[in-house]
Amino acid sequence: MRASVPLESSYQSTRLDANRQQTLNLFPHTLRGYRQFPGHVTFASFQATGEALTDANASAITDSAGDAVLVSVTPGGADRGLIANGPNGLLYQVTGSSLYSIDSSGTATFRGEVANDPQPVVMATDANQLIICTGGTPSALVYTVSGGLQTISDSDLLTTSSVAFLDSRFIYQQPDGFFVVSALNDGTSIASLDFAQAEALPDDLLRVFSQDQYLYLFGETTTEIWFTSGTGRPPLSRQAVLQQGICGTYAVGSIDGIIYFIDANRRPGMIQGESFQPLFVPAIGEQWAGFGASDFETARVATYSLHQENFVDFIFSDQGQIWTYHVTSKTWFEKDFMTTSIVHDYDLVLAAHSANKKIYKLDFANFQQDGADMTRRKDLPLISSEVLDVGGAEMVIDKVKLHVDASASSSVSLKVSKDLNSFSTINTMSVDGNKTLDVKSIGKSREIIVRVETSSNTKVDILDAAIDAQVLRG
Repeated sequence: MRASVPLESSYQSTRLDANRQQTLNLFPHTLRGYRQFPGHVTFASFQATGEALTDANASAITDSAGDAVLVSVTPGGADRGLIANGPNGLLYQVTGSSLYSIDSSGTATFRGEVANDPQPVVMATDANQLIICTGGTPSALVYTVSGGLQTISDSDLLTTSSVAFLDSRFIYQQPDGFFVVSALNDGTSIASLDFAQAEALPDDLLRVFSQDQYLYLFGETTTEIWFTSGTGRPPLSRQAVLQQGICGTYAVGSIDGIIYFIDANRRPGMIQGESFQPLFVPAIGEQWAGFGASDFETARVATYSLHQENFVDFIFSDQGQIWTYHVTSKTWFEKDFMTTSIVHDYDLVLAAHSANKKIYKLDFANFQQDGADMTRRKDLPLISSEVLDVGGAEMVIDKVKLHVDASASSSVSLKVSKDLNSFSTINTMSVDGNKTLDVKSIGKSREIIVRVETSSNTKVDILDAAIDAQVLRG
């Protein structure tokens, strides 16, 4: 008996020892095969300690004696959050204990100190005010071009860890399931009567999130959907309740009207309108089962679009893992370059590294990660005599056929695993252009996973692959 196993999406096997068939830094091409994820090219250069502090117009800030005020903090640190289109139309980042604005040339200017490092922050902006929620002390700050970075001191605002902007008002999460609403166009002013409680069930409120014309209140066990009613205090009314909560404050993002998050049961999922849909696959459940509570409390979700294709990153920085959902193909792959915030700004897709104090632009013409080679890997589906429905007979792997498109001379390796864990290299080939490669005489095994891998500083797309196997009866 002979069989051929083609290239297909990873993470589909129901066997726990085999469902980790990996796709790394590759995603399904719209037309055929798999193409590489873009490289990471340094975009931002941070203002150094000892440099003169400047305002939004690049004018030196002086003290009462007329002397220049110097930057006194170490630039950069762990990424805590990015936000686009802030005051003066600039990109802003909280990194370490510092707030920076970053202009279109990538020059970052220190704007003030932000407490509770290294906890992630939640930010919202109306392009005039930038609100930053730290979850610490102070828990809420506001940055404006004219006033700089200041603590929000309104006594009606209690400790908060998240903020959203909807219909000209800022909305803050509050303890015990409550939220409060700011005055029109002023996130620093909160009226004592402009509060309400997410009270469908008595769970704690972890995140406020705006999408289109709706406010989503993510709790520990439920999610409430509210809309602007225009009447009452606050001028919001509840529309629906979903029986899914969120795993942590930072595990939510949206793109093209769809919200993506990690639910309280530690599953990736999406909300469209009032409908919830899980995005669970066996490999994710198996891998995430080993994560601790703190991993989910600090997990983040980042959404972005590249070449008109949408992506969702589910980020576990303490584990060094990023699981990416490719919305267009409804498939998953992994990334190994730890970016924790991604935004669209200056006609670029910009990503902040979790720890190395840099912001990168994503570039399809680049094939490295911060100047280092980027490994791209595609595991073919498990092939075994059981999969071929012939019992436990041994197989001879006659041939692996690869169809690869390389922009220049590139090295492509073929690896195999017979124990479904460790891989050994059986052939390394030089490829230039659009080529079909046949690798023969792989050997005998009852089951095998074949891996295609390259780290060349060139474009290498894997267009197709197949395994030819012969089952030995008896």
